[in-house]
Amino acid sequence: TNKITLLRRLLFQAGFILSSFKAMLLVAIRNECGTRSYTVSHIAKLKLSTQAISQTAKLSPKEAMRARAVNHLAEQRALVEGQLSGTPHLSYKTVTRKDQAGNRIRVQEPRHVRRGWFEDGKGNVFFSIRYGAKALPFDKAGNVSIEVGKLDALPGIIDVLTASINAGELDTQLAAAATERKKNLKRKAGKPASAQAQA
Repeated sequence: TNKITLLRRLLFQAGFILSSFKAMLLVAIRNECGTRSYTVSHIAKLKLSTQAISQTAKLSPKEAMRARAVNHLAEQRALVEGQLSGTPHLSYKTVTRKDQAGNRIRVQEPRHVRRGWFEDGKGNVFFSIRYGAKALPFDKAGNVSIEVGKLDALPGIIDVLTASINAGELDTQLAAAATERKKNLKRKAGKPASAQAQA
């Protein structure tokens, strides 16, 4: 009788241990499966590729020309918004300088940005796009400015001009301005230092 009782106790303990082990195993499996399904469910939505970032990708001349003009307009928009809000827009450029130890380092310095709008004697605001040293003509008639009216209307006009440039509507004018700018730079580079000083 004692042996039977002892055997029953051992079987009961073994069953309890086995049940506990099964429960722990199920919890571990659920946690593992849950983590994997969470990761896969998000990654699976993406189209994966072995394509790496191209280091040689460059803008075409036309794209670079448009980007230059669009960046100019973005800065003009920041300038006018700064004036309207009373918080001046600050622009910076990266230059190379020497630190106290004589090492060449890259630092940020303030950069002056010439605003593209002006007022007539009656207080009407006009806006022009400068590409290089000259204002860009908007049509074949040679109109180089847009009548804005009040300054607070200028951001919306700049947005329209940005869309126009991205659509290629001013490609002819931009190309002509870029060609003229290159000629001027070559002309200046070919001048002797004494001639440049006199000019």
